[in-house]
Amino acid sequence: MNELHSQNRISYQPSKDDDSNFTLDIGMKHDFSCFALWNGALERADDIVADLHREFQIIADFEVHWTKEFYRQNIARFYERPVPEGPFIDWDSKIGPTPFRFLIIRDPQPRYTWKKSVSGRIEPSNENVVKAKYRYRDFFTKKYQVHSSNNIDEFLFQAVMLLGVNRLLHALDNPSTELQILEKDLEGHDGWSSWQHLFDVLNIGARYLVLRNFEGLPKQLLDQDVDFLCDNYQRLASLCAVIQKSSQPYKGKVKVEGEGIDVNIRYVGDKYYPAAWQIDMLRRRHLDDGFFMPAPDDRFFSVLYHCKVQKLQVKSKHVPELSALATELRFDWFDCAVLSDDKECGKILAGYMGARGLYYEDPVDKAVQKNWPVIEHLPKCEPKDQKRNLVQNFGLAILHPNKAKDFAVRKLKVQVERLFMRSGG
Repeated sequence: MNELHSQNRISYQPSKDDDSNFTLDIGMKHDFSCFALWNGALERADDIVADLHREFQIIADFEVHWTKEFYRQNIARFYERPVPEGPFIDWDSKIGPTPFRFLIIRDPQPRYTWKKSVSGRIEPSNENVVKAKYRYRDFFTKKYQVHSSNNIDEFLFQAVMLLGVNRLLHALDNPSTELQILEKDLEGHDGWSSWQHLFDVLNIGARYLVLRNFEGLPKQLLDQDVDFLCDNYQRLASLCAVIQKSSQPYKGKVKVEGEGIDVNIRYVGDKYYPAAWQIDMLRRRHLDDGFFMPAPDDRFFSVLYHCKVQKLQVKSKHVPELSALATELRFDWFDCAVLSDDKECGKILAGYMGARGLYYEDPVDKAVQKNWPVIEHLPKCEPKDQKRNLVQNFGLAILHPNKAKDFAVRKLKVQVERLFMRSGG
């Protein structure tokens, strides 16, 4: 099941069938899901397991025992919430005490559509699995005694965190309905034994990459902190067991080899980089040395952007890095001497961003520095200008409809010419 290590191939495509909104486009042949029967549901476990056997193929069945010490942390991470501080107080009202049952099923004919969960999230979900979950929940007067993953992304996140990489891969490759006793907390509950241990779990459970300063990884981190880019900061934080800052939940600490490491989690939409660029970086990421990193061209421009837009001075370590990448990518127009020239660097980044339709925006993280002599050269969306133009055009249309028509035609012509020039026509 090596395909688990490449979530690049997981996507939800419009279905060609009339009775389904999506088909699952993934490297795996079937859809997978997990069911958790919390302690309050164990009295009907035999009935639920029998029904799962009729509806799907059960490929693994575990009786899971968690320690009291990490019980609260386990629940928070499993449900993608920040880890609470403090010792064990009492059993969770929904989960109850352990043990609980954790089953993995395979669905050879998934039906995906947009479903709304009890948390309010509307996301692609396997309708077969969701219907089964709600049916089992109706067995009980107490709410939410049965859990299931809604889609393949959630399954991979929860299953690898609960079982670990080797146990998950073994279960998928060796289906068995035999009940197995599992006495362990979530992966990384007391820190990570190594960076490779952390990355092995991340590679399956999250869509991420390490932005920079990864030259020593996975053996050791040569920098003081690690910067991730992902599409869901809370999922990555939960998977890594990050102790998050309450005021900045995209920052915190992770324990690796007994040492607390500062973590910055950059995510799609946080404006650290333009969102379209962030999405593309994740789509084009490379798995190398056991973890995901940017493609070489994304690495070059993202490091240049970081050095010149988000910092007031270029760190010396980035100069040979940019030089080597420029040589590898055959950027004969780039010379590291330009790094001392804000205006020229601004023009380079403006040229790259303009060609890709990217715009600079003020980052969500206000601690990010701003090098204004460079930023002033970058393309930006100016809401005030857009609003003023809208008002002017509306007034023109009311007072002089013929002129407005001519103006619209000229504007459309300019836009078409620009597109034609960009396409190389």
